[in-house]
Amino acid sequence: RVPPPTRRRTPHPSQNTKLNQNQNPNQNTMQHQKRNTANKISQKTYDETLLENQDLFDLSPTAAVTETLSQLQTQGLSGLDSYLVTSHPDSERGRAEREVR
Repeated sequence: RVPPPTRRRTPHPSQNTKLNQNQNPNQNTMQHQKRNTANKISQKTYDETLLENQDLFDLSPTAAVTETLSQLQTQGLSGLDSYLVTSHPDSERGRAEREVR
């Protein structure tokens, strides 16, 4: 199973989230970037999750990749292929891509 992503507390709509005079205008951008990195997983976690799904659900390598990506997207992790190798770790292509990254 895939561990659930870390949850961040969102402000209540009644809270004022506008910049005050002393706040850096770039601070909101920096906070947004920090939130985005909090929802990333490592290559090792992805590979372990994929192999576990394949074993648990008796999936083909292609189906394991599809199922794992679907599970992670359901948990709010998207754009994985922008920073992870999402091919199967035991495939020839997967091994070659992991050596490059």
